[in-house]
Amino acid sequence: MIKIWQKYFIKMTLRIFLVFLCSFFLLYILADYSFNATTFSRIENLSLLNIVVYYIAIISKRLNLIIPFALLISCITVLTSLNQKNELLSFQVSGFSTHRLTRPFFVFGLLCVVISYINIELFSPKALSFIDNFEKKY
Repeated sequence: MIKIWQKYFIKMTLRIFLVFLCSFFLLYILADYSFNATTFSRIENLSLLNIVVYYIAIISKRLNLIIPFALLISCITVLTSLNQKNELLSFQVSGFSTHRLTRPFFVFGLLCVVISYINIELFSPKALSFIDNFEKKY
């Protein structure tokens, strides 16, 4: 049974995690597209769908590097925010141990490991072969 404070910790961590991932990949895609826009515009039979699938494959390729970094940034941000608002102190004064307070972060980290493993096993091989074929073809 998940307690309200655990849901709060996970919700805050997930929000910062997703904002970091989305902003990183948005900036990465914009920078890469601005670099390759002239190349893409010269190719006659290249559709927008191929470009979108190419960037989804790039996201899958880079996801294993970015997930741990996003997890680290989100956990540090949430813990710092909780510390500045003295919420951690109030939890500890009320009898919560440090191990119990950090349990939601470990669960979220385990979820990130599972997502990363699924990406490595299922999506990355297909993404890498698509990227190789795309770069050879275009």
